[in-house]
Amino acid sequence: MTTISFFVIFLVMLAKKNMRQEIGRYTGGLSGLYFIISILLFLEASYTYYRYEEILPIGELLRMVSVFAIQPLGAYWFLYVLDKDGEKKFFKIVNGLFWIMVLISFVAYTVYALAGMQIFSGLYTSESLQSTSNMDGLIMRDENLRIGLPIWGIFAFSYYLSGLLVKKKKIYILPILCFFLYMFYIEQTRANLLYYCISSFVTILFMKDSKFYRFIFLFIGIGALIVGAPLLLELFSDTGDHAYSTLARIYEIEYFWSVWQNNIWGGMGLLAGNSEVPDILDIVYSPLGIASMNDIGVFAGLFCYMGVIGVLYYLAFVSRFSYILKKYNKSTDRYGFVFLLTLFVYFLLSSLTLSPFDSGRILMVSIYLAMFEYYFSQQKEKRCET
Repeated sequence: MTTISFFVIFLVMLAKKNMRQEIGRYTGGLSGLYFIISILLFLEASYTYYRYEEILPIGELLRMVSVFAIQPLGAYWFLYVLDKDGEKKFFKIVNGLFWIMVLISFVAYTVYALAGMQIFSGLYTSESLQSTSNMDGLIMRDENLRIGLPIWGIFAFSYYLSGLLVKKKKIYILPILCFFLYMFYIEQTRANLLYYCISSFVTILFMKDSKFYRFIFLFIGIGALIVGAPLLLELFSDTGDHAYSTLARIYEIEYFWSVWQNNIWGGMGLLAGNSEVPDILDIVYSPLGIASMNDIGVFAGLFCYMGVIGVLYYLAFVSRFSYILKKYNKSTDRYGFVFLLTLFVYFLLSSLTLSPFDSGRILMVSIYLAMFEYYFSQQKEKRCET
């Protein structure tokens, strides 16, 4: 499906002359990034071909290359949408879809908690969790359902936070509060809640013209740290109620670290985990079961996957985002800076546990790129006008 999407986007871009013209001013930075990652993907594909030459499923290799190649190419499409309709309409759609999903999740969670009935079960079931004690494969914690935030939630959150801090829209305190309540009671994901908190905290520290909010959040942050530190240590402890989760990640880090040491330059290759390439992705290791790539972010999902090439691939994106932020910080547009900074901090933090480059979140990177390039280009045009 990703391969098909890759070629569809490419063909649409070639066919639509007006699309090429309208996004032309955004292509400078993206083209440079695309050139760099194209070289890295070529090197990784060559390494993979050499490593698995005897059992190489060439179609799967092409599919995996397209998964990574679609990121900057998909950004062109989102840039076209932003340029044509503007960010306001884009955020109306993003926020609308986000709150619809949150409402559905809340109803599903409440119905199960009160009546034990399962509705919209696709939100909280997993085939990999099916066992004799959990035949339905329910995603649970402490006998409660766990339903994650929509993956594009960070864009809605950054929109509300920047609106509160810069445009002083105090009404945005309500959706921000809803975010944290949802994560605490329904999503129940320790790391993601921490990422959102740190992203907010860092963004406020960088605010130049919001001493009041900085003081309030610093006061709240210090108080929360003092009161919540014991709880936080308990949540991430290897002997507490959630020790299984913590221990599993410790084992995974230890295992994949040893894997990386044995495959430093090219990692396990783009075909790791394919059914025709045995014993790579999920390996029985320790009494806790498998060591999975899905739990420890870019370390396993990208660095062990692609070795040093994967590290350079990740740093190419981080460098582009950092460059834009550095330039943007000198501008007078504090709204855009706060919005992009929140996205950037969350991107870095969430990479620790959930790789933004896996197939399930691949278009998220496209939206990140589109947002950074769009705001950066808009700011450059404003400077030229003045």
